[in-house]
Amino acid sequence: AKPTVAAPRGVRSALEGTVKAERERMQANGNIKRVTEPTDWVHPIAVIKKNDGNVRMCLDPGKFNAAVIRQHDYIPVLEELFARLSGSTVLSVLDAKSTFWQLALDKQRSFLCTFVTPWGRSRFLRVPFGLSTAPEQFQQAIAQSLRVKTL
Repeated sequence: AKPTVAAPRGVRSALEGTVKAERERMQANGNIKRVTEPTDWVHPIAVIKKNDGNVRMCLDPGKFNAAVIRQHDYIPVLEELFARLSGSTVLSVLDAKSTFWQLALDKQRSFLCTFVTPWGRSRFLRVPFGLSTAPEQFQQAIAQSLRVKTL
């Protein structure tokens, strides 16, 4: 696919301060980094308002997602997981806050995840929400870290 450079989407004035604060928080936490050099792909973001008043900034890489070759790893459904757990005596819960941000992107992939806001361009340093391959990448990473077969 031919790389595309998107224009920034407008942000409602009521959310401007919250979106700017979230962008700064993401940068301070090492999830994104400002971009000043040219990049082939520049995606818009989708801003999702959460129930607590905060926002989630998701990459909106529509054309990029269509061009990505996915791994197609198997992600089990709940019924299958419950069947496998039947008879288990020890169970544990894994709380993965900001799930995809647990996975770092290499530099090349990071630049492919460049996004634009009205305040400039940044690139994700960690797997962003909105990337079509993110669920499979996370499933594979969890399976590897727990040293188990893909659930």
